[in-house]
Amino acid sequence: MFQATVCSERINDFLRADELIRQRESPNDQEPSILLDNCFFSWGKEKEHLKDVCCPSHAHTKYPYVLYLQITLDVQKGELHAIVGSFGSGKSSLLSAILGN
Repeated sequence: MFQATVCSERINDFLRADELIRQRESPNDQEPSILLDNCFFSWGKEKEHLKDVCCPSHAHTKYPYVLYLQITLDVQKGELHAIVGSFGSGKSSLLSAILGN
């Protein structure tokens, strides 16, 4: 029940968020609207040195929360995609990263 409540609150927060102002259209419609390739995202304040990080090239970073997504996401203009996964798998974090939050 707790997981359902948390998920419901996250969905409501996302749906109630202000819409972003559209950026100018790309001159080439063949270019992806969203393109991620083996991205590194982190949230939080610097606190302690991380010893075990999924990505060795980022082992020097100091963040309490690190999310490393080994993901390639290529979304073309007009496409519809669903982000699905188990509780705590990073769905909300991925959406936050795409939105730049």
